Amino acid sequence: MSAIQAAGNDRERLATAAFDLMTIDPAHPEAQKAASAAGAAFRARAEQARGLERQERQGAEQAGADRTSAFAQGIDFERQGDRALEAGQFATAARRFIEARSRFQQARGGSR
Repeated sequence: MSAIQAAGNDRERLATAAFDLMTIDPAHPEAQKAASAAGAAFRARAEQARGLERQERQGAEQAGADRTSAFAQGIDFERQGDRALEAGQFATAARRFIEARSRFQQARGGSR
């Protein structure tokens, strides 16, 4: 049984399971579905994704990677995430922040 199935109707557990899956595969349809089902409980995970993304952006900037195409893509995803967060679209926001984080990691030349 997956963590999403085990969460049942517990929105906090569902949010955690969705976020864990989303960090592995941001486009995973089950992660998106579960995050949406978690509703407002997923906001904290979207903000967590934003924090992780900010750390990677700062690292990429410090490494001098802010002139790469991957960095520019990260900025685009970051802006999309900010707009989604402001609109209350927490699942989309988290996904965009996770995608931005990945691009900033690419810009640094690191793969964690």
